This record gives sequence, structure tokens and C-alpha cells, in this order.
Amino acid sequence: MKKIFYILIILFILYSTSTDYPQTQWQLLGLNNEDVTKIVIHPNESKTLFAGSRSDFSLGSVSALFKSTNSGITWDTLISVITVRDIVINPVNPDIIYIAAGANAGNNPGVIKTTDGGNTWFNADSGVIVDAETNVNTISIDPDNPEILYCGTGGFIGGNLYKTINGGNDWFIPSADSIFGNGVMVIEFDPYDFETLYVGRSWDGKLSRSNDGGTNWEYAGYTNGGSIRALEFGTSSDEMYIASWWSFDYPVGIFKTTDKGITWNNLGEEFKEIANVRDVKVNFTIEEHIYIGLDTWYDQSGVYVRKDNQQWEYLGLNNMIINSLELTSNSIYAVTSEGLYISDLVTNINEDNTYLYESSYLLFPAYPNPFNSATTIEYSIKQDGLVSLKVYDVLGAEVISLVNANQVAGKYSVQFDASSLTSGNYIYRLISGQFTSSKKLILLK
Repeated sequence: MKKIFYILIILFILYSTSTDYPQTQWQLLGLNNEDVTKIVIHPNESKTLFAGSRSDFSLGSVSALFKSTNSGITWDTLISVITVRDIVINPVNPDIIYIAAGANAGNNPGVIKTTDGGNTWFNADSGVIVDAETNVNTISIDPDNPEILYCGTGGFIGGNLYKTINGGNDWFIPSADSIFGNGVMVIEFDPYDFETLYVGRSWDGKLSRSNDGGTNWEYAGYTNGGSIRALEFGTSSDEMYIASWWSFDYPVGIFKTTDKGITWNNLGEEFKEIANVRDVKVNFTIEEHIYIGLDTWYDQSGVYVRKDNQQWEYLGLNNMIINSLELTSNSIYAVTSEGLYISDLVTNINEDNTYLYESSYLLFPAYPNPFNSATTIEYSIKQDGLVSLKVYDVLGAEVISLVNANQVAGKYSVQFDASSLTSGNYIYRLISGQFTSSKKLILLK
């Protein structure tokens, strides 16, 4: 009965209010009049974007899957009348893409797949039980074996967790005794330990963890109710962030653990209303910056950032549903109910004290990462001097020296060709003066 009560509230409390918050500089990338739900960036072609939307008849949209090859300037429609809930690209072969499809007036829910970069699509969901009330919410691909995927279903009457070991030809429920009857909204692999899989459940806010491919599960903490909408990792396996959504009995919003789920800290207590958070992303380029996208039910909707344990700062896009966020080394994408927006990452997070590339030591996340054969590493140095950029294996042995030279202050970009190396985890380390920073690389072939 509690779930039905939530649903009725969601259907009837649809309002938005105005605020006096100043707008920051966001650029509309198109897809206006589309309730955009998800965007992914091609791992080898940074200008190629895939985006999906869901039906919103009030906006005149019946939803579609879109593709842009020029960073969002123009878009082509790949599939019409399809509600897209998730998009996953195979990291080894980016021509293989999976779509989690929800119910739509013109298409049935399920898992849809392409093997030619989006030219042709077919259903790859044999064994997944869906209907008009039960959709495929999310898909996750095993970083060690791209033929293994997991998908989660859910709806008003619940759902389940499914697994395939043959690229979607057949799916099965991996756990003998399913604990996911309320439905699944989030599936994430631990980026520091690919043997560990996390699943976030709908409605009860419970997080579950498996170390054996989904057969057995252990309790990994909770957010006191609601539905887990997003799970993000920090600087280690112990550090995680959860975006929680829709509960009237418990606090929901944004939560953090530093002990692998034993205890969780509510980071959203300063919001004066319940903060329904649809997504969370974290950037550690300079310090801990936590980005969240809020729902429109309250006057605190839009995009917010929390810098290094300070108060939340408003970044704009009020009165829009922020369905998801994506970060690159330079930009933040906001996937909203009224189109796709982009803003400069560095400018937005430092309105009063801007960090310029030329006045900071920064080591950016490599892109793409995980990668197949080649990736790009960007960094900036504050002062002229000797710069060392090297790649190491997980045992600490040097693999290659990418940079070992005197450079002037500024921003630099280096290509790392790993075609001769074996798949696995690597570390890249920048040293300049007293500044040292390291980040992780994942090579998949």
C-alpha cells in the first residue's frame, strides 16, 4: 500500500515554483521539447553523442533515440517512439550498444541492441520479463568480460535483476532467491574491484553487494527509504555516493559512505525541503566536488555542487527535471526534461574564485577510460619547470614515460598508445615541482 501511496502522490503533486537564484551559463545543445533521460559519449570519438528521451505529450514529444557526430550541434533520429532509460556502449567494440527501453505507446519495453554503431537494432532480451507496467530501467556491462551484462527491471508492481553471459542472447535471474522483487534502478561495478557488483533497489532504498557474479548478495547499507537512483564511487572502494529519490516517510537526497556502506552520512540536510535527487557525479580534479540534479517538485530544483565539504551552491536550470548528469574533463552535461544542456566545468564550480588552467597544477581523468588501445591524458602546470608523466602497472613497475621535459606553465594533452600492452589496470602519475598526482587507467581489449 505504501508504494501505491507514493505513486499517487507522484501523479498529483506535479508543480514547479520560481526562485530568485541567478542562472549560470548553460548552452542548449538541442533536443528541446524532448524529455531527455540519458546521454553517453562515444569512448573513441568525443564528438559523437547518443541521447535518449521518453514520452512527454505535454511537450509534443513521443520520445526517440538520437545520435550526434558534431558534439550536439545537429542530431539524427535512430529510433522513433521509444522510451530510453539507459544507454551502454561496449568498451571493447563501441559499435555494440545496448538500450534499456521502457514502455511506450509504439514499442514494447526490453533490451535493444546494435552491432553496427546504431544503423540497425534488434531485441536482445530473451528471458527478461517485461510488460506495460514493468520496464527495463538500467543496464551494466562487465568491464572484464563485455559478453556479461546485467539489467534491472521495475515498475508499479516490482521487477527483478537479470544476467546474460552471451551478449544478450539469453537472460536469467542469477540469484536463487531473488531479493529484488521491488525492482532495480541502479547496477554498478566497483571500478577498483571488478569482481564486486552493487545493485540499488527501488522504493526501500537498500543497496546490495555481490562478489560472485550475482549468485549471493550481502547488505551494503541503505538511505533510509526512497529509491536509489544513482551510485557513484570516490577515490577508493570504501567511498561511495548515493542519489535517493521519492519517499515521504524518510529523508532522501544525497548520501556518502567512507567505510564501504557500514555507515552513511546525509549530505543534503541543509535543503529546506526533501531533496529528491535523480543523479550524482563527483569530480576530484582539484578537490571533492559533488554534483547533483534535483527534481522539480520543490523550489530548490536544478543543478547543485558541493565543493570540499562546503555548502551547496546553485548552478542553474531551475524548474527542470534533471534526469542525469555527465562530466568530462572540461564540461558538465545536464540531461533535462526540456533538452540537453552543457556548461564549462571549471567556470561553473568557481564563480567567485576561478581556477584557471594556467594557474593550477591539475591532472585530469583520462578519456576514454576504460579504453581500448589508446587514450588521452590532459594536465596543466602552474609554473615553468621539469614535468614527468609516467604510466605504471599495478605492481609499481614503470611501463612507459610519456613526458620527461621542461615545460612552460599551461595546459597539455598527451596520447597514450597501449596497443602493445595487455588488458588490465594501470596508474598514470604526474610530477611537476612539489606537485604529484596519480590516477587509474583501465585497458580493455
